[in-house]
Amino acid sequence: MFTCYRPNFIYDGGYMRKKLLVIGCGYLGYHIANYSYNNKLDITVIGRTSDYVMRLNKNVRFIEAEISEATTLLSQELDSNTIVVYAVGSINATNSFDDLAEDLMDTYLPFVKLLNICAENNVKKFVFLSSAGTVYGDSHENLSETHCLQPINIYGLQKVYFENLLKIKNIESNLPYLVLRISNPYGGYQSPRKKQGIIPILFQKAAKGEILNLWTDINTTRDYIYIDDFMEIFARLVTYNENDVINIGSGMGTSLAEVIGIIENVTGKKIEIQFNTKLNMLNIKSNVLNISKMTRVTHFESITPIDKGIFKTYQEYYEKEWV
Repeated sequence: MFTCYRPNFIYDGGYMRKKLLVIGCGYLGYHIANYSYNNKLDITVIGRTSDYVMRLNKNVRFIEAEISEATTLLSQELDSNTIVVYAVGSINATNSFDDLAEDLMDTYLPFVKLLNICAENNVKKFVFLSSAGTVYGDSHENLSETHCLQPINIYGLQKVYFENLLKIKNIESNLPYLVLRISNPYGGYQSPRKKQGIIPILFQKAAKGEILNLWTDINTTRDYIYIDDFMEIFARLVTYNENDVINIGSGMGTSLAEVIGIIENVTGKKIEIQFNTKLNMLNIKSNVLNISKMTRVTHFESITPIDKGIFKTYQEYYEKEWV
């Protein structure tokens, strides 16, 4: 069964807003919905209820449904003025091969149906949020969109497979698409119930004086992007007219040791670390993006340095939300 909360506001000041249908109300889906409403877009969100749903703008329409259920109601929501954003997070990098069979039924097959429905209704664009942190695998060079895809876990495998399905659907049915390969977004509100994202986890460890059990090399390097930067870039790309794949990141690598040091400096608290001798072999040691295409297309160059982004997150949310 579906549950619909809040009315749909299609008109604003006498003109029709562009329609954005966000599928998934997790960390990115929630931020996209709220930011896009403030930028004069009519927003509908479909997904599971969560901490994020309660924080949606009161004028954002929310429909509670599983992705497998959502495909049956989309024909009522879609038209040639609709931009669909797929922000579903069914699994993450910690899931194992044993989780794949269930995910095939719950997510893969509904995704195929979703592409068919979107093509049949001639949607304006299908925007797929992919994961630059997992589709490329491990590399010590800055990764461009043409780099070989080498996922080493089932989360990355799912993203690569869905990207390719989308490209094939475009060839067969001319479904317009945009794939955004996003690095590691952080900042803004992140639900404390979802143990995702190393930065909120580190904030919690610092606040509670808990030990961080580390299953990866402390010199592991990632490309982090502040959520406000991501949202500005997304806003500039959502009406981009090309069928394309674009990296979204800062273009700068920061080691886990450096992130821990920044959070300790910001909070004034030492984080105790328990190093595990048996490291997780599915962890990626280095993953930093080449963002030249993103910069060229969006003209966005004001990347927030990670120390400033973490400090802003601390000021806005740390004491209020995580302590």
